[in-house]
Amino acid sequence: MRQKLSEEAKDRQRASGGDRKSPRAKSVPVNLPEPVTSGDARDQTGKAFGISGKSVDHAARVLNSGTEKLKRGRGRPKKGT
Repeated sequence: MRQKLSEEAKDRQRASGGDRKSPRAKSVPVNLPEPVTSGDARDQTGKAFGISGKSVDHAARVLNSGTEKLKRGRGRPKKGT
């Protein structure tokens, strides 16, 4: 779900002028909101599951780089990670 919402966010970003990866691409003004205001992908994902967007980020971090024990929900992260 988060991946789909992230792709939609990238599409909105491209539609509003670019993704800042190309020297010729226009960029969204820093001090103005995006033209389409539907929230961050992480926040939308969190809302769908009844958790915060920050919790979605933490879960994604564990799934992407956590130990197997953490992924199963049986451990605690080491300090500083």
